[in-house]
Amino acid sequence: MAQDFTTNSWPLDSHEGQVGAIYEKERVFVTTPNAEVIFDPLRGVCSVHLRKNNHFGLEDPLYFPQPFSLAHPHLAFISLPSTDHAGIFFLCWCLPTHNDFEWVNPEDESGSSTGLGRFKKDLLVKLHDTVSRLNDRLARMDTSHSCLTQDKYMKNYDCSLPWLLAQLNCPCSFTRALRTFGLIQRICLEHDGHAEWLVNYAHRWEHSGIIQTGLEPARIVGALAGNLELTQHLFNLGIPVWLVRELKEKGPDLRVLRWIDTPDAVESLSLRMGGFQLSFEESNPPNPVIWMGKISISNFDCYQKMLLELRKAAMAHLYEEETPETEVNAEASSSSTALQASTSLATDIHE
Repeated sequence: MAQDFTTNSWPLDSHEGQVGAIYEKERVFVTTPNAEVIFDPLRGVCSVHLRKNNHFGLEDPLYFPQPFSLAHPHLAFISLPSTDHAGIFFLCWCLPTHNDFEWVNPEDESGSSTGLGRFKKDLLVKLHDTVSRLNDRLARMDTSHSCLTQDKYMKNYDCSLPWLLAQLNCPCSFTRALRTFGLIQRICLEHDGHAEWLVNYAHRWEHSGIIQTGLEPARIVGALAGNLELTQHLFNLGIPVWLVRELKEKGPDLRVLRWIDTPDAVESLSLRMGGFQLSFEESNPPNPVIWMGKISISNFDCYQKMLLELRKAAMAHLYEEETPETEVNAEASSSSTALQASTSLATDIHE
């Protein structure tokens, strides 16, 4: 009698799936043993550009799993977006609006300060508090782990944040202020993710293959994997993992509890995060493409370009020409429009 592979009568192995989806165009399928949603395998040619809400789409590691590599493992350990106002990183997923911005001199008739302003004090205080809470968290983590103070990336993060915070005190356009704010948000999350890897996971990595069962998945973004060995390592450490395989490897004995149609990334993120909403709306006009190619574990230009695109705003000269300002809804009344919680939710590789 044939085995019923839609029942969870025994624990899943890393190569099996709570859920799976087939991507016919890319000729691959994706399964996950420790998550309830599926994300894009990122197997085609990617065209990366900044969206209206200060993110870079499917290739943005702040929201969506990317191919795991030991060269940049911290991308998998970035905290998941949260709607918890008390959370240390709540502000890192908020989108400031024009209501959070005030002009330097709104009555200036000379035109010398037209279009220049700063974010309001209360928002900047919250941002400084976020960075301060992050530093306190890192200090506690580093009590018995000197690896944080010795790591070159951690040093770079430590130097960048005070400088960027200071830039927000300088008058500039709303667009430049928004992108500088976004860069600070991104660095805070990557800073924490890198520390999480160094302190809690790096020393366990070489032994992860001998652990028999997977741990409870951590509340982190997680990673895509392109082979069984890597998937086993990630699964054993409790890292959310999505295994991407060629369609020809999909055998009849593969146990997947639920197969779904190719999912929408925004819906998957919302389901995973209990209502977190991320808009893929384009700026008007659309921002230029900053990188095009295929994502791989040996080329990280895509992620570096994201940081550089935002950093350009912080380093720009006051009188330097810039592209037309990104449209942001001036009617919005709060700085958390990217965190609109939905009241009803649907029920339910790389080499």
